[in-house]
Amino acid sequence: MVASKEIRDWAIFVIAVIGFILTFRNFVSNISQRKLENALKMIDYMRKHITKEYLERIVELYLANNPLGSDQDVFILKNGEKQDVIGMFAEGGYGNGAVYNTMQVLELCASELNKSALSESIIWYEYGQIMFIINRWCEFIDNSKYGISEGVCYTKPNKNRTSPNLSDYMRKEKHHDYKRYVYEE
Repeated sequence: MVASKEIRDWAIFVIAVIGFILTFRNFVSNISQRKLENALKMIDYMRKHITKEYLERIVELYLANNPLGSDQDVFILKNGEKQDVIGMFAEGGYGNGAVYNTMQVLELCASELNKSALSESIIWYEYGQIMFIINRWCEFIDNSKYGISEGVCYTKPNKNRTSPNLSDYMRKEKHHDYKRYVYEE
């Protein structure tokens, strides 16, 4: 009698452990599926708000910002005109708000990435280079002669900010070889 009760208790325990393992595995699988779905929704949102014209303008500005031909924070445009990086973030500047508006959308995305609510690899595949470029331009502003502190881009760590941002995301150690591309004088 005692042996059968003990065997029954062990059987119940083994079934409970197996049930727990299966439940936990499903939970982890659901979280990764939710991250994937959230990332696809975020990419759809970003495609709606970062227009083709914005992307073309950013590519044009990226090509105009050649560190071999000028300072890091100067853009030499096709028509020979020189623009400072601060003008790209100004309303009505050369970028016509393209850089600033794109940065605002990327800030929203980076906030969710910092919460680990999105599949990072998919977002990085779609918009990683743009995130890197805009963050670099922001660092030029916050670390340069413009005297702006915590106004345009918020690249410096700040515990008073209510949410993490693009530069916080880019600063992560695990991030996709970000440090490899950092320009050092």
